[in-house]
Amino acid sequence: MATILDVKNILVSFFLKNDILSVDRHTELFKLDQNPDVAKKMVFFAAKDFEAQGMLKALNDDTFVLIMPLQKHQQTVVIGAETASQIADLLNNYRQVNNIPGLASSKLAISEDDILNLLYICHDLLTDPVGDGIEEEGEEDDEN
Repeated sequence: MATILDVKNILVSFFLKNDILSVDRHTELFKLDQNPDVAKKMVFFAAKDFEAQGMLKALNDDTFVLIMPLQKHQQTVVIGAETASQIADLLNNYRQVNNIPGLASSKLAISEDDILNLLYICHDLLTDPVGDGIEEEGEEDDEN
């Protein structure tokens, strides 16, 4: 059984590629519950939550459209000084160890670029856990 949060996460992925959701037409994409009526209601309530947040507009009882492309939706994340300091230290140390030129991350102003760089580092660690620059057998380089 899925939760509304699970459905909302699925909807975010869906709306990264689509602008319009028809609850009736797209419910099969979610495969949330053995009962299609329950799945449909979960998708509907998740979409209504997004509508209340100003992300979607209901065209009717079944169809929702994005107010703006999801890629333009901004989020505000509040982090404490200790977390910001640790993020900056990690990024700055990674740059130094790997001889990557660029401006140092500020402990007082973590930016979206810093968060993206942190994600790139995590991705690199997941695809090359040994850290030897050689991908594990069966992995493909995204650049090819």
